[in-house]
Amino acid sequence: MIAFVITMLAMFSIASILYQIKPIQKVLLKYDPLGLLPNYSFFAPKPISNDFRIVYRVKDRKEWEEVPMYQKFYLFRFLWNPFKYYNKGFIDSCQAVHKEYSLLKDKNLIQLSIHYLNLLSVVAKVLRSPSPRKRSSLPSSTPRA
Repeated sequence: MIAFVITMLAMFSIASILYQIKPIQKVLLKYDPLGLLPNYSFFAPKPISNDFRIVYRVKDRKEWEEVPMYQKFYLFRFLWNPFKYYNKGFIDSCQAVHKEYSLLKDKNLIQLSIHYLNLLSVVAKVLRSPSPRKRSSLPSSTPRA
């Protein structure tokens, strides 16, 4: 019985390692209908190539202000970092707005996008006055070097 368990664990480990290789992954996918083989992607297949930030301005002022996206670094962030989910949602929404905007023929319809509204709610939290007539917002992207 122990030999069977060790054999199964060894086969699973080998299959898990081989599953990380794209051409082999397609073959092993046929034998894994339940999706038990893990897919570790330490490096994303399409890594983020831009740094996103949201800038806004109040109509009374001419300068744009940036929504703070990062928190101050602290030592135990690797153990407990609930802000990471906020940051991931922020980046995902920025990517979605950029993609949706490029697909729209009427660019004004971007204001109906749930992702745009999500970013707008972030701006509204930053502003002291939540009046939508007093602000303009613009998600922006800067290429990484």
